[in-house]
Amino acid sequence: MDLVLLPGDPGGIRTHDPQLRRLLLYPAELRDQIEVANVRIYEQSWQRSAITFIFAYPKKKDMRILKDRSCLLIIDIQEKLFPFIHEKEKLLKNVITLINGLKILEVHVIATEQYSKGLGPTVAPVAEALGGIHRIEKSSFSCCGEPRFNLELATSGKENVIIAGIESHVCVLQTVIDLERQGYKPVVVEDCISSRNLNDKNIAIRRIRQEGAVVTTCESILFELLRNSGGEVFKAISKLIK
Repeated sequence: MDLVLLPGDPGGIRTHDPQLRRLLLYPAELRDQIEVANVRIYEQSWQRSAITFIFAYPKKKDMRILKDRSCLLIIDIQEKLFPFIHEKEKLLKNVITLINGLKILEVHVIATEQYSKGLGPTVAPVAEALGGIHRIEKSSFSCCGEPRFNLELATSGKENVIIAGIESHVCVLQTVIDLERQGYKPVVVEDCISSRNLNDKNIAIRRIRQEGAVVTTCESILFELLRNSGGEVFKAISKLIK
């Protein structure tokens, strides 16, 4: 594989393989992980808390959202913030439908929590739907500000990130912007995100579209990933959205 050290960016390596994404590595914690996404990690001696070691040339985006190229990201649906969210019951129903539907479709799921010591854990119905899926703790508003999130997303090999969560104008929006910058395709499920104030959500959706992300709905994305009718999977998905 063609790898080139980037002298202008300590720890940076450029590759011509368009499938690779930028990764963040904590050497002290992950030193035993010598290969990620089939690319050997070249440890460097620069004194940095996190080494950026792989960049990829931008890849032309496919308009079609395919399940084998997609993952689901659930952002910060937590106990102490959720009660103040606009139309929270409708949001909860849609998010659970989305999670259950994508699990039926065997789509990889990632979930985060923002400062759980202050905002509490994920609300019980969402936690139940997630099952044993580990929640990544973060302090940055953007999920991309947390190296463990970047590592999990990069090693998943997925390029489409289907997004649900709160709040639309803070953590969701900033995550979308950063995912776009890193070369991913954010797919924001409009009826699975919200804010305390409806106007904040509306403005965030406008900005999300301006940034180039895809905006869809829970039912639309489930059927787009499903692609055809018939079979047990179609029956299971159809039962969920009735």
